[in-house]
Amino acid sequence: MNYESLNDNVMLVELSKEEMNQFHITYDSLDCDNQLTETAIRKILNEISQDKIKANNKITVEALPTDDGGCFFIFTFSVKTHRYKVKKTDNDFFFKTDNINSVLDTILSVQRRSDVKTPCKIFEMNKDFYLQLSPKHKRFYPIFKEYGLVSNSFSKEIINEHGKLLGEIAF
Repeated sequence: MNYESLNDNVMLVELSKEEMNQFHITYDSLDCDNQLTETAIRKILNEISQDKIKANNKITVEALPTDDGGCFFIFTFSVKTHRYKVKKTDNDFFFKTDNINSVLDTILSVQRRSDVKTPCKIFEMNKDFYLQLSPKHKRFYPIFKEYGLVSNSFSKEIINEHGKLLGEIAF
């Protein structure tokens, strides 16, 4: 068995035809669900693992046949990555329309039905108008939808930074 470290993360291992026979495998029989393949790979890793493999590494194994019936194994070691999901901390959503009259009509319709006055900000940006609404306004979603687009996918930061604040109103 010949092996060589190509870099910190990649190890190249060459098995001759005789070594493949000792493991009772051939290139054509290699399969991730094959017990003989798994045993052979574990034995190869045990032999080459002198300070090369850490327990928390993820290992990708690739195999290439050689002309003499042997096989090249390429072991790529990578540290397990941790995935984090970014959660929005606020539940604000936006009402968007391209017409100031729709903004005013929406505000008037909601004010007539609302018994609690919750503040919201009005912005203008790129010829569109945005109402930054709180979660308390969700019950009026059907009204907002009649007059424009309602979404929580607009970037609060972009609208606050690049939009022109027209004022605040409570409804």
